[in-house]
Amino acid sequence: MNRFFLGKHILVHDFDEDKVGSFYFQGRFNPKAPNSSATPSNFEGAFRQYYNALRRSRFQVDLENIIISYCNALDHHDYNHSLSACWSVLEQIYSSDRNTHEKIVKLASSFYSDHEITRIILNEIRKRRNTIVHRGRAFEDIEVLAWYCQDFCREVIKYLIANKLRFDSLSEFREFARLSTDREKLESEKALLEKRLSWLS
Repeated sequence: MNRFFLGKHILVHDFDEDKVGSFYFQGRFNPKAPNSSATPSNFEGAFRQYYNALRRSRFQVDLENIIISYCNALDHHDYNHSLSACWSVLEQIYSSDRNTHEKIVKLASSFYSDHEITRIILNEIRKRRNTIVHRGRAFEDIEVLAWYCQDFCREVIKYLIANKLRFDSLSEFREFARLSTDREKLESEKALLEKRLSWLS
């Protein structure tokens, strides 16, 4: 079998998500998520660090519910069920409106520096999940996407537990996720907000 060395990115048939046929990959693509904190190399140290951070969390109950849902999602032996359950965890994190799957893709991909490739993967996960749930169809080639979905859940959960930006609530994090990832646009909006605040004072 021929070997393809594709670098970090997955090769898809077409960058139009509606025409993606299948994924080919050299190893697993690891989207770059923001570092939540310096994680100790040993399990006991890492567990203690996250446990203590969770106890201090400003939205501990929300996080505990998310973690329970995440663990339950990983308990499924069937990758189709696991992918669907992990998608529900992303819904739980990013939006209180369960009917906005496209918005979930946009919000979750904004969390990564590789926005476009992450968006494509998430959109494929969304489409597979919808087929599994609404058409009752199971996929034999779902394993890789199921692992990606749990990766997306795990990274944002770690980030929320560490809470380096000191969000006061899960709702505040959602508002943060909705903001643009374009630095120039954010700077322009910041200047406009400062003018408005100056006018109000």
